[in-house]
Amino acid sequence: MTKQWSYSKWNDYDICPSRFKYKYFDKLSDGGDDLTVVHFGADGTNEGDDEAKWCLEAFGEFASDRPKVFIPDERLSAFVAVEGFPVMARGTYIHKLAENYLKGMIRELPKELHKFSVQFLLLRDAAARGEATWTFDENYEPCELFAREAYVRVKTDAHVLNVESGVMRVIDYKTGRIKPYNEQKELYAFAAFARFGTDQVKAVQVELWFLDHGGPPSKETFAAWQLGDLRKTWNKRVAKMQADERFDPRPSNFCNWCTYSKSKGGPCAY
Repeated sequence: MTKQWSYSKWNDYDICPSRFKYKYFDKLSDGGDDLTVVHFGADGTNEGDDEAKWCLEAFGEFASDRPKVFIPDERLSAFVAVEGFPVMARGTYIHKLAENYLKGMIRELPKELHKFSVQFLLLRDAAARGEATWTFDENYEPCELFAREAYVRVKTDAHVLNVESGVMRVIDYKTGRIKPYNEQKELYAFAAFARFGTDQVKAVQVELWFLDHGGPPSKETFAAWQLGDLRKTWNKRVAKMQADERFDPRPSNFCNWCTYSKSKGGPCAY
C-alpha cells in the first residue's frame, strides 16, 4: 500500500480496515462527494477561478449526474448547494466562513460562528494563521506540500504562537456531535513540535471548537518533553495500518450509516 498517510486516512482505518480498503484502494465513493458545489461568475456562467478551488478540493471533479441546487452566498462569492446538504459539505462551508473571517475577507462574524464570537474575535486580533498544511517526510522533517518525499500531511484550521511563553495554540473547528478526538489532539501536538522545533515551541495547546454547541473549547496541553512519546505512539499506529494485507471488517455501530455496509447495498458483508 502507499506509505503516505494523514489523520483522515488513519481514522478511516481505525474505524474499519475494510472501509479503508473500499475508499482508498478500490476508490469507491463514501457518499461525501455525491453533491456538486458549483461556483458562478458575476455573469452567471460557471467559470472556475481561484476562489472556487475549495469546491473542487472538497467535492472532486464536477459531474453532470449529481444533484445541484444552489443559493447565492455573497460571503463566499459562491453558490452553495442546500438540498440534501451532506454533513461533509456543511462542514466545508462553515470552515471556509471561518477561514475568510480570519483573513479579514468577511468583516462581520457569520451567524454560523456566533457561538464562538469572543474566541474568533480574539483569534483574529492575535493575528492567528488560518488554514495550513504541514507536510513531513518519513523522518518527520518538514518538506514541501507535493514533494516526492512527502509522507504525512497534517491540516490545521488555525494556529498562533505566543513568542514570550513559547506556547503554540492549534485550533481545530468541529461541526456535528462532541467527541474526544484524543488521537487527533496528539497528532496536532506532534506535528507542531516537529514543524517548528522545541527551541521555539515549548508547549502545544490543542483546542477543539465545537461550533454547533458553543461552550468553552476542549483543550489539552502537551509539553516539549512528550515529543518522543508522541512520535513512538504514532509510528506504532501507522505501522499497523501499513502492514495490514487483509483489511478485515470491524463491525460496530458505525455500520448503521456506513455507505459500504450491506444494508446500504455496499460490498461489505456487514
